[in-house]
Amino acid sequence: MSIDEQQSGRRASRRQDGGTLRSEADADSLFDVRDLTIDFTGGHGPPAVRGFSLSLSPGRIVGVAGESGSVKSVSALSLIGLLPRTAKVEGSIRYRGQEMVAAPDRQWRSLRGREIAIVFQETTSALNPVVKVGRQLLLAGRRDNEKKYAVLDRVHAALAEVGLTDVERVMRSYPHELSGGMCQRVVIAMAISCGSKVLLADEPTTALDVRVQQEVLTVLRRLVANHGLSLVLISHDLGVLADVCQDLIVMYRGEIMEQGPIGGILRRPANPYTAALLASLPRLDGSATTVPLPESISSTRTEGACPFQARCSWSQDRCGTDPELLPLAASRTDVGNAAPGSRLVRCWRASDVYAGDQRADSMPPEEQQ
Repeated sequence: MSIDEQQSGRRASRRQDGGTLRSEADADSLFDVRDLTIDFTGGHGPPAVRGFSLSLSPGRIVGVAGESGSVKSVSALSLIGLLPRTAKVEGSIRYRGQEMVAAPDRQWRSLRGREIAIVFQETTSALNPVVKVGRQLLLAGRRDNEKKYAVLDRVHAALAEVGLTDVERVMRSYPHELSGGMCQRVVIAMAISCGSKVLLADEPTTALDVRVQQEVLTVLRRLVANHGLSLVLISHDLGVLADVCQDLIVMYRGEIMEQGPIGGILRRPANPYTAALLASLPRLDGSATTVPLPESISSTRTEGACPFQARCSWSQDRCGTDPELLPLAASRTDVGNAAPGSRLVRCWRASDVYAGDQRADSMPPEEQQ
């Protein structure tokens, strides 16, 4: 059977089961996102996000990587219902079994803060510059008919938990009177003081120096361990993601290119884009780094083709058809104790890339994908 016939058969199989690739870990997931499509063009152009899927369980940290323009942040905003009204969203977003696609805003408001919180990249935008930090924390953390002293106790405890020692001074300060790292901790404290179970962190360490960056990551790890939070960490920095995440999603132009346990992906990528990102990292020995990404992410894409084709050194004629996101063959997976099929790759030549053999034009059909 040819690779094209296998792809067609798998597409039919995916349609029959609702377009999902499920694992045993999905049974206890808080978030179960399946084949999410987000379109801002009204059908007059390609959607911004295509086929995004995510399963998020308590105590799990999932990283989302990709260059600027990979539409990582838009995918995260869809998980908290903050997309503009012009966005057309299709697919499934289930939180604790509750379908949220096309849910009214009042339904999303019942989850924001109390169940799901987001830490934005720019804390200067997330915090009101003319309102003291303490007042903002109290307004965000107050629950229905709750006494002020109860809210105050929770806010103080949250600030202490994220490593802010002089709590009273922080409460009396305006955002501009605090450092960038302190503001980032305030935003994280705001999230946990509301009792959120899921935290979406969009580039939370950007523009922070290395020491403060490490402190923020330590705070996030501790919160996940102590409270059983589920964390989605978005970053273009693979080093940051490798430090804290168990699972990784690699995105390019709104599509998932590779997905699975982070250790296996970083050790032996199976998608050319993931391999290119890893090759672009600076090396500790100071040797020259190969950067096989000569063009910007906005390079022209042929409709219906693999999104990475124009920049890919592994490209072949069949890459003119976009492949499905499918499991890497069990015989070629080194993902530790991960369940078979949990490593997903979108590439016609996934087995070749995984093996590091760019010369191989074809492999046995059972190992092609």
